[in-house]
Parts: sequence; structure tokens; C-alpha cells
Amino acid sequence: MMKVSDPRPLSWWEAIIGVFIILIALVIYHTPGMLDAMSSSFKIVFSLAIFYLVILSEFKPVRCE
Repeated sequence: MMKVSDPRPLSWWEAIIGVFIILIALVIYHTPGMLDAMSSSFKIVFSLAIFYLVILSEFKPVRCE
């Protein structure tokens, strides 16, 4: 039984998406000139995905059972 203060763990699809985002980020930031060649809309969407992965996944709602 979980207590109210226990955070909800990441679901399997959140973990898979997180791994793909990290791998894409490694390719983008370690390839010279690739970041400058990307469109600004892709940069915004990718930045929001990283924001969700890093910040919002830490503040999951709790489950009361």
C-alpha cells in the first residue's frame, strides 16, 4: 500500500519517450552545426519536451489508495 507522500513512478511510455529525447539531444548537441540548421519551431517543441522530461516529471501527482 502506498502512502499519500509517495510520488507516482513514471509510466512505461514516459520512460521510453524520455530515452528517445535524451538520445536525440545527444545527437543534436554533439553534431557541429546541427543546432543552427534546425527550424525554430522544432527547437521550441524539443525544448518543451526536455522541460517536461526534466521538470514536470519530478512533480507527479500522488496516488491515494
